[in-house]
Amino acid sequence: MQQYTPRARQGAQRHRTELGKPDTSISWNLTLLKILNLSSNSFFGQLPDLNRLRNLQFLDMSNNKLQHIAPNALTNCSNLLWLDLSANNFAGSISPQISFLYNLRILNLQSNNFTGIIPSSLGNITQLMYLFLDDNHLEGSIPTELGQLEMFLRLALGENRLSGSIPTTLLNHSSLATLDVNTNSLRMELPSTIGNTLPSLYSLWLNNNMFHGQIPASLSNASYLMKIVLASNNFIGQVP
Repeated sequence: MQQYTPRARQGAQRHRTELGKPDTSISWNLTLLKILNLSSNSFFGQLPDLNRLRNLQFLDMSNNKLQHIAPNALTNCSNLLWLDLSANNFAGSISPQISFLYNLRILNLQSNNFTGIIPSSLGNITQLMYLFLDDNHLEGSIPTELGQLEMFLRLALGENRLSGSIPTTLLNHSSLATLDVNTNSLRMELPSTIGNTLPSLYSLWLNNNMFHGQIPASLSNASYLMKIVLASNNFIGQVP
């Protein structure tokens, strides 16, 4: 059996961290690191400061038990393309400073305990394609700025506490493929031209809201449409 000297033993004890807790004393001075995947573990506590990872492009910390994000933890990670913090225990508001990650293509914060409003600054992440904020406790309205993201393909806002209506900027987005706002408190009549203004639409999830009026016949013009879920609303009239 290997024997440890007192000095080695002290060193081991000094670097030992509490089980499951990311070691925030690590400098993360891996300046060439591009991919960091620590998903599906049992990490808890705080997302450590990763500011020195300036070349990081892919960060996946999903399916852990993390609760906090260190202030400015990702401020210098402007090369990030993919950020997945889903299925953790993060709480509080989504920081407007997230727009500093201006190269993001995919942002996944679903299945956490985020509260407050959706930051309008997300509209400044001009290359964002996929945004997953579903299964949180977000409230307020859907920012109109999201509809100004020219490369936007998928928006998932289901299972929150959102109110108001879907912004016209989103309902006129020619590239949007998936619109999921299920299980909120949204209330509006769908525009009669929705099938024409969303020509790339693949799936539409509006269930468990307070949409009303008639189902627009123009949905039949959305030739890529594969899924329509309109259950548990206040629609009337004939099915087109």
